Amino acid sequence: MLVKEHLNQDGLRKIVSIKAALNRGLLSDDLKLAFPDITSTERPLITDNSVYFKLLNMPKMNNFLEI
Repeated sequence: MLVKEHLNQDGLRKIVSIKAALNRGLLSDDLKLAFPDITSTERPLITDNSVYFKLLNMPKMNNFLEI
């Protein structure tokens, strides 16, 4: 947003391709119609789960997850 890439065609296509990669790649019918050639960007495969365990062991997260 700061570089105003979203205001040109390539920047808008980049945003839509990122959106296509989120939430199992489901685009709305309107977006599919407006951008039929868009494919979703590749999502990185995370193999190191230590980041998630560090987040779960944070005190704030423990309070949030308590039942």
